[in-house]
Amino acid sequence: MNRITTFIICLCISMQITSQKDEELKEEIIENKHSLNLEIIGRTLVFSSINYEYNISEKLTLGTGLGLIYVGNGCISRNNNGVVENGNYFDISLSQMLYANYFLMGNNKNKIFITAGISNFQTISRNKYPSETEISNNNSFNWNTGIGYQYNKEKIFFRLTGYVLRIKSFSDALGVGGLPWGGISVGYKL
Repeated sequence: MNRITTFIICLCISMQITSQKDEELKEEIIENKHSLNLEIIGRTLVFSSINYEYNISEKLTLGTGLGLIYVGNGCISRNNNGVVENGNYFDISLSQMLYANYFLMGNNKNKIFITAGISNFQTISRNKYPSETEISNNNSFNWNTGIGYQYNKEKIFFRLTGYVLRIKSFSDALGVGGLPWGGISVGYKL
């Protein structure tokens, strides 16, 4: 009888400690309003983005990010009034994004969310010749939406997100309204 009583007391204490730790973890997650994450592929389309998010509530976060799409440089030549000029070019394509995540369901460790936002795809080009330097800056604003899964481990989180991206040049070329895509993220709650 003593062993059973001791076992029940130990079990109750263990459950109380576990419950208290879960409540402390929940409070800590709610208190951590700021987070940074790195998304591979995702909204940026190619390469990755670094993002900052702010938790407005337990269910809603607002985010912003900067992504790298392409970097290139090399030699170029052109005909300038009958004279061949050799020069260098430098191209960089970036994306800047604003988005919101709404967590539909889940607990502290596992969550399902929907996301929507806008992205500016920006290409900056510089062609440098002996006679002049040409600089161009092209911007394209596009929408994105998706659904995802988030796994939380204390202050670190992992996400898998399926997106529909509206990137005008790709969507028009493929004859579709949106491009199905995916992203993988790892983040840290500050």
